[in-house]
Amino acid sequence: MGKTSLKIIYLFIGIAFAILIATHWTAQLIVSKMEKSEEQRVKNWASSLQQQSYLIDYTKNFFTQLEEEERKSAAIWQYAYQRMMSPINVSDFNFFIDIFSKNRTIPFIITDRNYSIVDSHDPEVKVTVNGVLKDSILDMYKENPPLPFKRTGKEYLFFYRRSTLFTELQKAMNILSNSFNANILENVASIPVIVTDHTKKHIINFGNIDGEKLKNNPEYLQKTLKQMQDEHEPVLLSDFGFEENKQPYYVFYQSSSLLDNLRLFPYILSLSVLFVLFGIILVFKYSQKSEQDRVWVGLSKETAHQLGTPLSSLLAWIEYFKAKEGEPIKIEDISEVERDVARLEIITQRFSKIGAVPELKEEDIVLILEKVVDYMKKRCSQKISFSINADTRGIYARVNAQLLDWVIENLCKNAVNAICDRVGSIELSVNQRGESVNIDVKDTGNGISKKLFKTVFKAGYTTRNRSWGLGLTLSKRIVEKYHHGKLFVKESIVGKGTTFRIILPLK
Repeated sequence: MGKTSLKIIYLFIGIAFAILIATHWTAQLIVSKMEKSEEQRVKNWASSLQQQSYLIDYTKNFFTQLEEEERKSAAIWQYAYQRMMSPINVSDFNFFIDIFSKNRTIPFIITDRNYSIVDSHDPEVKVTVNGVLKDSILDMYKENPPLPFKRTGKEYLFFYRRSTLFTELQKAMNILSNSFNANILENVASIPVIVTDHTKKHIINFGNIDGEKLKNNPEYLQKTLKQMQDEHEPVLLSDFGFEENKQPYYVFYQSSSLLDNLRLFPYILSLSVLFVLFGIILVFKYSQKSEQDRVWVGLSKETAHQLGTPLSSLLAWIEYFKAKEGEPIKIEDISEVERDVARLEIITQRFSKIGAVPELKEEDIVLILEKVVDYMKKRCSQKISFSINADTRGIYARVNAQLLDWVIENLCKNAVNAICDRVGSIELSVNQRGESVNIDVKDTGNGISKKLFKTVFKAGYTTRNRSWGLGLTLSKRIVEKYHHGKLFVKESIVGKGTTFRIILPLK
């Protein structure tokens, strides 16, 4: 795995951990605020319940008093009606008429003992004087017992029922009471709650508890109460309830499902990020292994290719010497054989240094370039010209001559292949700049697109059919890993040529 890949992985891991830390901190902050908010909601809800309890208690007392007042008013009206129908003086008669005529709220019906209607005042019921009081109408008046009275020796019954105002207020009280009960069962905060008596054990009511679990497990409610007691302090409802059974109640609650899920969110996110990181590392490792496999396969083929030329030449010399058996061997022939053996030795030295720490020595860079150029000239088309430009003759740097020779040779071979069969030139330049030596290999070949400047150094990349795409990969490894330098595409123009640059440190 290359340095760039490792840097990307480290950067990604750093960003991932920064995100995780920020997420945990933010989530904890939100959880803390939500806990306080839910606690306040429960307190507000409990306070609302207590206020409703007071209101219902007050309203109930009010209705009791109102009902008593209406009963007294009905008795007064019954008496006034009785007196009004008896022989009295005019002033008393007018007084009772005035009392009776002011009744506009309490419905009443006056009948004799046979339920024959004598008089009535009820806007909601249509009755006929001298008609018989029907059972359906009698049911409407059964809430209060009739008031009996006598007039001219004959007995009458005074039926009355609650006033319209009383009835409307009673409906409002029922709605308020139903709302109160519903509020206990399902509070506005949507938080699971359980209301207990002063013992903190006997459950009065509960809300937002999982109905399915409660149905399948009768003990679930008591277990939930125990969890609530361990999780939060209860909210006290002092003097709670209606007048006949006032006592301190307690509201136990636990965190809402939303808050519980929010607590889990950072851990789920952490696992997800770690899983993604693990996947990325596996992908990089697989990529690294694939790249190594390509390198080893290419290296094997490159070895066979490098050894093939001198071995073929030596085999040819053997056949030649067999054919010339008995004849004296020429000095020129021995020189050629020695040259092929020297080439085999160079190849052996090159490959033996791959994977090992090479020995670096002070070497004349210009001399190394001249050897490569001499070797390449004999094996290239005459259409391609080679030249070396150097500031001075002796430019030295600490290198391994065999490996640097291989790098320059690979760059020159790439240049030759880029020129193809056309007329072209390959120029090698070397100069010293400060604490480094720069080597440029410039050709007039096809050129490289700018987006491929880095891709050309990857193992397996090639533009030729019969190539393994390993030359530049090995060259970059030799320069950067073994010589602590740099190898890159300095410039390239498609259709005009490319310049590769090698930077070698002096020390």
